[in-house]
Amino acid sequence: MSTEQPNIHLEPVAPSVEFMTHAGDTSGRTADHAAWIKDIEERKARSAAFEAKRQQLKSEAPKLEVGHIDAALNALHDADEDFTQSFGKPNTELLTQRQLVAELTARLSEEQAKLDAIEAPR
Repeated sequence: MSTEQPNIHLEPVAPSVEFMTHAGDTSGRTADHAAWIKDIEERKARSAAFEAKRQQLKSEAPKLEVGHIDAALNALHDADEDFTQSFGKPNTELLTQRQLVAELTARLSEEQAKLDAIEAPR
């Protein structure tokens, strides 16, 4: 056994063209060809398994119904129209309702005063 440690600071050496052609030789005459084919098949199998797992974990696209989008857009358009029609203008409906409430309150207090006046002399 060699106790010599490899020098980790050396530049890595790329495989030679001869090694690559030797390992990929399809003539079957090299000893590395069977191991090379086995390695390629294992890589393909791992890749297929990984792709199948990725497809299982892949989230489905959100299901959007056009009706919901149309309803939301219509509501937004209506709100925009309402805002543009009423912005900076007095809320006449609210003002008339307040005036009606004030009138009814005044009439109620008048009627209550009349009832109190009728019941007081007894």
